[in-house]
This record gives sequence, structure tokens and C-alpha cells, in this order.
Amino acid sequence: MQTRLADRIANMLFLPVRLVGKAIPKPVRDHLEDRLFYAIFQVTRVTNDAYPRREAEAAQADTPAPVSPPSSGSARAAERPRSSPRR
Repeated sequence: MQTRLADRIANMLFLPVRLVGKAIPKPVRDHLEDRLFYAIFQVTRVTNDAYPRREAEAAQADTPAPVSPPSSGSARAAERPRSSPRR
């Protein structure tokens, strides 16, 4: 019994939408429909920006992290072992 009531309410709510839809010319209606579905697609699509790539993770795991040289002095000085602390 509840299903029939729900169907009637749904039909009453969608009747004006159907009538307006039939009143709009087909090219305009198709354009609006395309724009609506394109907007829904854009909002709901999942981009790869949110997830790391598997190839990049594998490459990172295989190679050690690069060591950055100190900001002051030369890179050659940073490679030499220190015999005594700097004064």
C-alpha cells in the first residue's frame, strides 16, 4: 500500500518537470542535458592527483634519497672528513 502512495507522490512531483521538458526545444534540451551530465562528471571524477602513482613509489623505494649539500661552503669541503672541530 505504501508503494502506491510513494509512486503517486513521485509522479506528482515529476509531472511539472516532464511538462517543462517537453516545452523546451530539443536542441536546447539536449544542450542543457549535456552540460548537466558534464558538470556531474567533473564533480564526481577521481583524479590521479590525490593518489601516488605505483611506478613512482617503486622507483623511490629502489633509489636512495638524494643527499643535499650544505648551503654554505663548497660540496668538496662537505665530503672531506673533519679531523678537528671548526674554530
